[in-house]
Amino acid sequence: MNNKDVAKHWVKQCRVHGKGSNFFFDGPTLYSYRLSYPLAHLYQAGALVRYESYSPSTGRHKRYAVNALSYAGVHYAFASNILPAHMEDHYENMDRLRTEALRIKGEYESKRKGTKIKEYLRQDYNRAVISMQAYARMFDITNSSGLELIP
Repeated sequence: MNNKDVAKHWVKQCRVHGKGSNFFFDGPTLYSYRLSYPLAHLYQAGALVRYESYSPSTGRHKRYAVNALSYAGVHYAFASNILPAHMEDHYENMDRLRTEALRIKGEYESKRKGTKIKEYLRQDYNRAVISMQAYARMFDITNSSGLELIP
């Protein structure tokens, strides 16, 4: 099966297992290259997708997963720990998302008005804030970050 189909079958969960080229799933968990690198996990309320990408091919696998989730209308959020075992893991994920959003916002504010890079940073920041909001909704966590979208 090609890798795009792996992602589609994973989202639909029409099979228990699926394998492509260094891209596979076992139940609700999608992997890139090996079992020790879960890339995404489906939950009842949506999916968590690993924030980091360690290689161009893993980045491509992540794009396939996000595209399949978007096409299927499944809500998703980015996180560092996609298999949280305790509430502390959820709070750590939210804290990392907030830290990344603030880093992007700081870079955004340092750029001159009207530049393309400033627009890209605005979009990145807004994606991070939306991801935090989605994460909070998925796991019924109060989102007290105080971060708002930049129009």
